[in-house]
Amino acid sequence: MNAFPEKKRVLWIEDGAITEVPYLAAPVITSGKYFLRIVNNVDDGLRQILKENYDVIIVDIRNLPGENKELQKIYRANRTARLGLNLLYTILKPDHEMALSSIPVKHAPTPEDTLKFGVLTVEEFSELREHFAELGLSQDVYSMKNRRLSKKALLELVDTIVDRQMQT
Repeated sequence: MNAFPEKKRVLWIEDGAITEVPYLAAPVITSGKYFLRIVNNVDDGLRQILKENYDVIIVDIRNLPGENKELQKIYRANRTARLGLNLLYTILKPDHEMALSSIPVKHAPTPEDTLKFGVLTVEEFSELREHFAELGLSQDVYSMKNRRLSKKALLELVDTIVDRQMQT
């Protein structure tokens, strides 16, 4: 038996528009429980998800497109596009109209896939409620970025997701 359990792998897809990225990341890293990778656009996030196996994936709904032409087209048409939603639909509901057709999904989504995701974003939950229901996500894996955001908000969100996974 390994005396040092493996750290859970966490991917945070965050455009970096908030200056709190190091402030929010530090508690996750210093907890010693998690390996944290941060990418700053949806294309890089999708590449990481398809390449690596992450235990937890945190998505910012308003995000940058990256190099993906389909994402760039959506972003150019509407600079307030919610590209994080496109990412979530691509992974969790690949047949949905908001899913990206240019991204080949490895396998059909499973209930375990849904348990990996959380959302840390500026949107109010009321704006996302219908999407959460469609994607099979619950409000306890949502946290809103605002001025009063605790420096432990990301850690708490990751802990909530890991706790839910252990209960299933």
